[in-house]
Amino acid sequence: MINLVYDNFKNGQPIPNGLSDKYFSGWEEECLRRNDYNVLTRFIPTERNKMGYFPLLMEKSQHQVNIKSLDQIKEGENNWLVIEPNMLDRSLILENCFGCLSVNARKAIQKGLVKLVIYYAYEAFPLQQCHWMELVERSLGMLQIPPEQVIFVFGDMNLEQNFEQYLRFNRPWFDFTFKSRHKFAHFEFEFQEYVQEVQKNAEESEQQLVVPSEELKERVREKQ
Repeated sequence: MINLVYDNFKNGQPIPNGLSDKYFSGWEEECLRRNDYNVLTRFIPTERNKMGYFPLLMEKSQHQVNIKSLDQIKEGENNWLVIEPNMLDRSLILENCFGCLSVNARKAIQKGLVKLVIYYAYEAFPLQQCHWMELVERSLGMLQIPPEQVIFVFGDMNLEQNFEQYLRFNRPWFDFTFKSRHKFAHFEFEFQEYVQEVQKNAEESEQQLVVPSEELKERVREKQ
């Protein structure tokens, strides 16, 4: 059992973790039409993935999950707080998604009650590009997030090799280094989702067709 923990809720529905609070008021109305938030909307989301891709992965892998708020979690549970960064500059500089976490969320991670999952598998660029890994290290280090409490998921299929190379030439800020690193072929997953969605829409369209009958065949269309 995995608990997907959310920092904020609105009208009983979870708000994406790491989202800047200036978007809270219009999140439900705008989330399907904008792609410039600091989290989640790296690609225009559909109804299925408007809370991110990670819950979909849990569904596909048939993991049983619960949605919980911070005040509902208990020690000894598998509590995961997932952040899916969007555009690099907005997520890490303009509206740093880690800095948008509440004090209570950071304390829960620091105490070991919650794992911070960074799902960034829809990117696979070099770790040193634009110094983005340094920005992640500095952000988490300054917030005093323990590295052992972080799960990092990236789209580079050579992640371990490239991460070791990165460490040979770069000293991590605050000595922060991901202890739990995982690669995932997100592009294959998303393409499969796309194909299934197209197939589903095609099947629904077929169901809407008028079934031919003898009566319809003989019906004369009225002149307009």
